[in-house]
Amino acid sequence: MRKAFSVLVARTGASCALFTAFCAWMTFETARLPYNGEGRHFDARDAVVTHESAPLGWGILLVSALVVTLALWWMARRIKPVSNGE
Repeated sequence: MRKAFSVLVARTGASCALFTAFCAWMTFETARLPYNGEGRHFDARDAVVTHESAPLGWGILLVSALVVTLALWWMARRIKPVSNGE
């Protein structure tokens, strides 16, 4: 049971780390866009309008995902394998 929990924590932590990296990328990409006087950026290729507060939202997701990733890493390090009496 402990091994299964350890594998679950490790896989969830890896997935969360990938999501953290994605949030970091989106935060920095949306922060460097050229915004107009109204605080909007229009991407003509994808027909998407991005507001200048988008990096804040991505940053909040980034910090949240980072906290969860670190908590899972800490939990994975605290799980000790059970010895078989050896």
